[in-house]
Amino acid sequence: MQQQVYTANPLHQTQVPEQYWGRERMCKARKRTERIVDSSRRCHPRSRRYRRTATTARFKRIRALVGAATLVILAVAYKLTSQDVTPHVQSDSSHSISSVPIPDLRAEAHELFAHADSVGAIAIGVAEGTRTIEGEQTESWSSHIDSGNGVINQGTFAWQMEAASPEAADQAAIHHIQNEVIPHILQDAQREGITLEPEILVQAVDLWNQAPEAGADFIENFKQCQRGSQLEEALLCARIYSYYDPVTGELEAPGFDNDIAWLEQDQRRRLNTIQQVLRFNQ
Repeated sequence: MQQQVYTANPLHQTQVPEQYWGRERMCKARKRTERIVDSSRRCHPRSRRYRRTATTARFKRIRALVGAATLVILAVAYKLTSQDVTPHVQSDSSHSISSVPIPDLRAEAHELFAHADSVGAIAIGVAEGTRTIEGEQTESWSSHIDSGNGVINQGTFAWQMEAASPEAADQAAIHHIQNEVIPHILQDAQREGITLEPEILVQAVDLWNQAPEAGADFIENFKQCQRGSQLEEALLCARIYSYYDPVTGELEAPGFDNDIAWLEQDQRRRLNTIQQVLRFNQ
């Protein structure tokens, strides 16, 4: 795969490829002209007959507009009601989150992160350097100093919050992922209408575990990055650009000294590591 060099946030560039970031919508005003035949006194604006005719025509137009608006409202209401009560049928070639019941997705996500020895947890642990691809614990699992902020990390997920032991850190991290991280990811994916595959879910959880603020923007950025791109390229693109402030467009990666090359290298390493673990455990 050809590597792409990331130099700036494409959301804030002056020229943006349309296949990645969409196109601007343009609105055009329409002008209406009305012609009044004034060839006789009957149609003269000052005549009573003309005023009565014009008033009647105006009322007819208003009734027609009200009727049309009512039909549109009823049609929209019927469509929304049908979508709420009609179950979606999942095709064999697609498992988009919009066509799959959320409980099934939650069950799959729970299986990936049921405990610290689940496949998703081990994948993140290997990316953190606390687990091996076979699931064994490394020396860093018990505790190590975070190279980015100097805080003590414990357990599979390099948990930085207070914990009495690495085991307690793993329990706290799993609880956080199951009850806060995964629901947020599923909600974002459903809103954006993207296909949520196991690898995408694990990559999203990993980024959230590494940098919560970046992880919160991952799904939205992934939707933009996946336009015309392969999965691996879209995942890397979304991971990198989630470190950009969506308001200012500035890179906010202090753990990497805001060095885009360093950040890209780390994100590519974590992405490839997770892919290897998932393939190993298939």
